[in-house]
Amino acid sequence: MAGKEQGFYQVFEVFSRKAPDAPMQHQFSLLAPNEEIALVMAQENFMRREPVADLWVVKRDYIRRMSEEEKAALFRLLSEKASFAPAFIHVGLVPDAGHLYYLPRLVGRAKALELAVLGDKISAEQAGSLGLATKVIPLSDWEEEVKQFAERLSAMPTKAIGLIKRLLRESEETTFDRYLEREAECQRIAGLTSDHREGVKAFFEKRKPLFQGN
Repeated sequence: MAGKEQGFYQVFEVFSRKAPDAPMQHQFSLLAPNEEIALVMAQENFMRREPVADLWVVKRDYIRRMSEEEKAALFRLLSEKASFAPAFIHVGLVPDAGHLYYLPRLVGRAKALELAVLGDKISAEQAGSLGLATKVIPLSDWEEEVKQFAERLSAMPTKAIGLIKRLLRESEETTFDRYLEREAECQRIAGLTSDHREGVKAFFEKRKPLFQGN
């Protein structure tokens, strides 16, 4: 019976934010037979604690830690109210968490040195002009703009996007001749996808392609 009960219940992680412009925070884990009941249990829990603007329950099996390569390939959307403060230098320390590994790849070595050594606060607008942000979004339009951006990406040929990320990553660690070989290999893979066929067909039919990600 214990084994059946353990298999019946699933672990869900509960996340919330206190206000629409507040960051999402992990709160606790709970056991429930499905997502609907997990959400009800989480809502009842918060009714006894404090009000929240948004509440999410996510099955633990759907959560995993991203690799460093995946993190480097992410798009970066910033609220206009966001800012960065590379303040380690002000307490006699060097930036940690791989800061100086990724920063020069985004802004160049000279600018990375300037940001790390001077430690000046960087506004969202400055981050956008430096290439640290893909897009700076007004706080009032945050939810809608993020949704539109995600929908735009999901409607693109995602197989090709994955190959592009792979080539960009490999270009940092290989010779030009080897890169051209890998480029040809990835182009062959992309050329065999149904998305490529759909793209060519849509071009000749003068319509918007409907990509499926395969």
